[in-house]
Amino acid sequence: MGTTEVLYEVEDSGVAWLTLNRPDAGNAVSPDQRVHLLERLEEAGEDLRVRAVVLTATGDRHFCSGGDLRAARPEATTLPGAPERPIGTVMKGLVRSNGAQRLIMALQDCPKPIIAAVNGTAAGMAARDPPRRRRRLSRDAAGRAAEGQGDLLLR
Repeated sequence: MGTTEVLYEVEDSGVAWLTLNRPDAGNAVSPDQRVHLLERLEEAGEDLRVRAVVLTATGDRHFCSGGDLRAARPEATTLPGAPERPIGTVMKGLVRSNGAQRLIMALQDCPKPIIAAVNGTAAGMAARDPPRRRRRLSRDAAGRAAEGQGDLLLR
């Protein structure tokens, strides 16, 4: 994978742990980290060993404080005389393969149940209501439920 900002581990029990690992930045998601999350979600969805995915974070203060606003963004290129915001600019931003909208779609489209083990502040995209078939639990409860030992039944 090439990064330590997203940890991925599949246990023998069939639980895939997808862990945000930037506690010093409040686990804010950078563009590079988002790409790795997309790759791991696709991998988990295709892996026949994986029965459920638990999305969590390191540290105990922040689950995810949203997008990393300090991360470098590519400069927009404009031609001389072009309008500041040409028609279609917003849609192009939504369709980009590694944008925040793509991550939301990947979470919703993953064929495996996803449990958010929220261990601290959840802000921005992380604070949304979980999509259907998704659950938010404490970190300990999520691990027990994903392994079939808790109150949440996974199908």
